[in-house]
Amino acid sequence: ELKLPLTQIARIAELGESSAGKHTLKNIETTADAAIKLIDSYLFSTQVLMGQQALDLSPVSLSATMQDTAHYLDKLAKQYNCTIEVSNKTNKRLIMAHPKGLQSALIGLAYSFITSQSEQKQKIILIADRSKFGTTTGVVSAHSELKPMVLQKARALRGFARQSMSSVSHRNGAGVFVADILFSAMASHLQVTRRRQGSGFIAPMALSKQLALL
Repeated sequence: ELKLPLTQIARIAELGESSAGKHTLKNIETTADAAIKLIDSYLFSTQVLMGQQALDLSPVSLSATMQDTAHYLDKLAKQYNCTIEVSNKTNKRLIMAHPKGLQSALIGLAYSFITSQSEQKQKIILIADRSKFGTTTGVVSAHSELKPMVLQKARALRGFARQSMSSVSHRNGAGVFVADILFSAMASHLQVTRRRQGSGFIAPMALSKQLALL
């Protein structure tokens, strides 16, 4: 799955030989950047899983992280006929998280939805909601219909199936597994959510006792 973006780069480059232009080069640059980011996130999550990297939690601005993540994903989303939106109902709360781990997890989730095969124009939403336990954050796709058991079944198949997240994405589910590992390392857990905007994945996050930055 991690090789897929590199394959796409090769195909785009081949097409670019006969129709070279700024648009083709921009697509190559965007896809290459996404591939590097995904591989970096995978290596980072593997280090965490093996105990080689600890995710020390500190107060993190969820609002700022979501905005930065949406900005980063914007070019890739346009390439796949998607739009990126941010829905934050937490009033700039600070959560206990690892900055790099949190952003890598959100990017991984969004990447899996963005690269899914869909004839419709997709809307990917980075969400943050209040909950009785603190705050939940994650990614929802307006055109996905995930069932609560999909993540549990995928975890059971991890390591035994070439594409165990086919119900999430026909192309790349690696980002979901990266997010699953990183949220677990941040004392949280990934879960499927279904709501008015669509369905996706969220994780509960503990609030920081520090005041939110205004």
